Amino acid sequence: MSHFYDWKPVIMALEKQVKQVADTWYIEAPVIEAYVTKLDSTLKNIRIIELTDAADVKDADGYHSESSNGVAFAKVFVGPILANGGGVPATVSHEIIEMMINPYANRWVHNDGDGFDYAEEIADPVQEQTYEIDGVAVSNFVTPDWFDERAASWRKFDYLKNLSEPFRISEGGYMIRKQSGTVQQVFGRTCPEWKRMLKKTTGRYIDICGKMGIKT
Repeated sequence: MSHFYDWKPVIMALEKQVKQVADTWYIEAPVIEAYVTKLDSTLKNIRIIELTDAADVKDADGYHSESSNGVAFAKVFVGPILANGGGVPATVSHEIIEMMINPYANRWVHNDGDGFDYAEEIADPVQEQTYEIDGVAVSNFVTPDWFDERAASWRKFDYLKNLSEPFRISEGGYMIRKQSGTVQQVFGRTCPEWKRMLKKTTGRYIDICGKMGIKT
């Protein structure tokens, strides 16, 4: 599977992107130490990205969750991504940056304006948008102001400055919100049908190792 890409420039680009995300979100940038091919349940205090050819959840191209011993991990399925015309580095980027902000897939932000709680996933609202770092396509992401209903219109709501309001998605974007215990999936106007079906088929929550996970 790894023969599809020269992973050295991809990892170098991802290292630069996590610094961009960290600076934007005012957090410490993680260190990307290795490309791993198998989830090791004995490892502690790390976050793992596992790449495999086939999906272990029907119709998914990736997700992130938590193992039974508390390790935050993500899986990226190369076969389905390539079959749907997607980019593997951009999907890996998507999972890494979302785990930076919401590693255990359990954080929500309340919007007083509409009464909904929004999943704190930073790549989903602009999921179809990418930009290049040294020739490698990585995922766009939203900023902390995207989760602030009081943020002024001149604020920066996503890294590429394509959005003009908080709690809004791009035409191909996606988000999850809930109110009074009811969870809604919201899709942008041009979100591809295959991706809509993927989200609806697998659902927002995936039971991995007995814990809650979020499909992205």
